[in-house]
Amino acid sequence: MAAGRITGDPAVGEDWSGRGRKVYYADYECSFMVNPETLPILERCVLEENIPGFDWNGGHSGVVLSNQQATMLNRLFSKYLSDNAAVFAERLELIKERSMDNDQIYADREIFRQIQKNNDRS
Repeated sequence: MAAGRITGDPAVGEDWSGRGRKVYYADYECSFMVNPETLPILERCVLEENIPGFDWNGGHSGVVLSNQQATMLNRLFSKYLSDNAAVFAERLELIKERSMDNDQIYADREIFRQIQKNNDRS
């Protein structure tokens, strides 16, 4: 599971599938990512319950949420970070202390500070 933002306009690129279809790519800046095999994710059932007007089951490359849906998604993501701050903070600290390979979690500075702040509150 990942969160981030698109940092540029979409551009037509090479279709690696070989099907000859028109494919768009955009630059993406990741702010948070977790391995779902090792850490909790924001579950699809939570998204479906809180943002019912969106099909969360299919591939959605390039689908844009409405402003209302995006606002709700941001709230759900903030709650997800808060609810899991202790486990995220612990894992990030272990990785830092042990200088171990990290295939489990990534958090940019802003998200890292948010996790620490939420963890300090609990």
